[in-house]
Amino acid sequence: MSRSACSSVHDLLFATADGTRQEKIVLISWCPAGAGAEERIAHSSGYGTLRNLLDGVQVFVQATDLSDMEYKAPVSRAC
Repeated sequence: MSRSACSSVHDLLFATADGTRQEKIVLISWCPAGAGAEERIAHSSGYGTLRNLLDGVQVFVQATDLSDMEYKAPVSRAC
């Protein structure tokens, strides 16, 4: 994973607890805990703009640690 802040859009495919297949568009903000203050501020501003401009995004994830990026984390937010 990148050591600098970035954003990414993913098409998340998963199954709910009852087995129903789902597909959701996810916008991920990656800003690691070690990022500098200026980088965090710039990334936050850019992420906010993306969030407002992108139609169809159904799930928003703000990750600061690799555990926030594990498959089950965005799936739990999507359900």
